Amino acid sequence: MKNNQIGAVHVGEKIYVIETNPAKSTVFNTEMSPQDMIEYCGLVPKFATEGGKTFRENLDDNYVYGTNWSSEATVDENYVYHYPQDEPLVPIITIRDLDSDDQVIMYPYGITAVRDNGKWVTSRLD
Repeated sequence: MKNNQIGAVHVGEKIYVIETNPAKSTVFNTEMSPQDMIEYCGLVPKFATEGGKTFRENLDDNYVYGTNWSSEATVDENYVYHYPQDEPLVPIITIRDLDSDDQVIMYPYGITAVRDNGKWVTSRLD
């Protein structure tokens, strides 16, 4: 699939692995490049990776409108987001911290999930 790609990025001392369209979903336009998919997420990837802390701490520090984390939603083994009474959302991108194995996942509508200390928490960041 054209828009499923894995790559590494260095931010300061940290190395992150980014995967676009990790669920290999056909929901996204196949003409979208991996770069298009990252840009579709806006500034959230930058906020998540700048600061040298966990993704959750970086987002808490860098997203000035408040993160309001919740544990009501679930993320399944294919990174699909599930919230009661809403349609499932497939991930746009995942970012994994090679040092801690923590992850952040970005979905349509500004939904963001963070695995911090082994548990998923979610928020809408737009």
